[in-house]
Amino acid sequence: MRPPNRIGSCLVLLGCIAFSAARLVAWEGHEWSKWQQVTTWEKPRVQSDQAGQGQLLPLMLGGTGVTNSALTEQEWQARRRQLAATIGGILGAPSDLQKPPVEVREVGSEDLDTYTRRHVMIRAEADDWIPAYLLVPKQLAAPRVPAMLCLHQTVAQGKEEPCGIKGDAELAFAVELVKRGFVCLAPDAIGFGERIPAGKQPYHDSLAFYRKHPGWSYMGKMVWDTGRAIDYLETLPMVDPKRIGSIGHSYGAYGTFFAAAFEPRIAAAVASCGFTTFRSDPNPERWSHLTALIPQLGFYLPDAASIPFDWQHVVALAAPRPLFVWYATQDTIFPRTENLKGCFETSRQCMGSTASPTRSCGRHSRGHTSSRKSGASRLTSGLSRRLHLLPTPSIPRRRALSSLDTWLPAARPTRASMSGLRPSATRSLKRRSHGWHFLTSSSGT
Repeated sequence: MRPPNRIGSCLVLLGCIAFSAARLVAWEGHEWSKWQQVTTWEKPRVQSDQAGQGQLLPLMLGGTGVTNSALTEQEWQARRRQLAATIGGILGAPSDLQKPPVEVREVGSEDLDTYTRRHVMIRAEADDWIPAYLLVPKQLAAPRVPAMLCLHQTVAQGKEEPCGIKGDAELAFAVELVKRGFVCLAPDAIGFGERIPAGKQPYHDSLAFYRKHPGWSYMGKMVWDTGRAIDYLETLPMVDPKRIGSIGHSYGAYGTFFAAAFEPRIAAAVASCGFTTFRSDPNPERWSHLTALIPQLGFYLPDAASIPFDWQHVVALAAPRPLFVWYATQDTIFPRTENLKGCFETSRQCMGSTASPTRSCGRHSRGHTSSRKSGASRLTSGLSRRLHLLPTPSIPRRRALSSLDTWLPAARPTRASMSGLRPSATRSLKRRSHGWHFLTSSSGT
C-alpha cells in the first residue's frame, strides 16, 4: 500500500482555504469599518416574527390563527405596511433629499439596424445624474409600447453589457427586448459604469456616497434611482406608462426585487439568479462587509437569524404584480438555494390573497449551470408575451407602498398597474438545470 501523500493533501487543503479566503475579500471600494465611522444609522427596534428564527416563517396566517388560512385584503395591507416599514428601516433614509423635476440630457445617439440607442443623463438628485442608454425600436407596434428597465450585473462596465456593447453577449437582454418591440432603458447603478472613474472597480469610493447620505444604503439609492428612471420613461410619448417592467441578472436581479417591492409603477419583474436567503447563505456578509449594498445588515451578523426580514418578505412586497424568477439550483455564487422554492411559494400565497386565485407556470429541478449564463433570449420571450397583452378591465389595480411613501411622505401615491398580465404555457422556458417561478395574481386558463 502506498503511504498517504500528506504533503499533497496539505497543499490541497491550503488551496481550499486560500480559495475560500479569496471569496471573502471585500471589493476594494468598500470597507465596512470605515462605513461605521461615518454612518448615522442606528439599529432600529422592530417587532418582527422572523427575527431570531433560523427558518423562514409563513407570511399568510389569517385572523383565525389557522396555519393555512389566507389573510384578507385588509389584513394583508396592514401586513404589507409592517413589512415595508421593517425593510425600509434597514435600508435607511437619505439626507435632505427632494424629488427633482424630470430633467434629461442627451449626450449622444447611434443609429443601429432596427433601433436607435441614445446616451442620456437623468437627474437623480440636485448634484447626481444617472447615465443610461435608451433603446427605441425604429418601428413601433403601437402608438404606445411597453418599456423595460434593464439592470446590469456586477461588472464595472455597467449598462454596456445589457446593451451588447461590452461583456457577456448572452446578457444583452436590452438588445433582445428592443428587437421584440420594447423601449428599453439601461442605467448605470450607483458605483458602476460612468459613475466610477475609468479603470476602477465596482463600489469605487463608496464612502463618498455614505458621507453624503450617512443614514442611507446603496440598495435604497438604487430604488430611488429606479423611480427617477421611471419618471423619465413616463414622459416619453411612445411608452405606455402602465406597462413598465424591470429585468436583471445577478446584481440586476436583486435590484429588480427591491425596486418592485418599493416602486409600484413596475408592472412586472423578471429576475435571473440574484440571491440566497440570509438564513441559508454561507456568506451573508456579502451584503454588508463585502459590498456597499446594505452595510446596515452587518450589525446583525454573524447571527443571520437575527435579521428581522428575509427575501420572502422582499418578494412578497411585489404582490400582486407578476414576478418571474429564474435561478440555478447549484449556483457557485449564491449556493444553498434549496429553500427558495418555499420562499416563492409564500410569495405566491400573498398574491393569491390580494386578487383572484394565483396561477403559476414553471418547473423546478436540480442541476448545474454557470451563474453568468442566464439564457436572456428565453427570459425575454416569456416576458414579451406578457407585457404586450392589452389591459384587462376585470383585473383590479392594487396600490403598493412606494419609495416615495417611505422617503417623501407628502408625495402623491402612484397606483400599480396589472396591465392585463396573464399566465400562459411557458414550455420554451423550462430547463433541467434551473428553477423557474412565474408568480402572477391574474386568473385565466
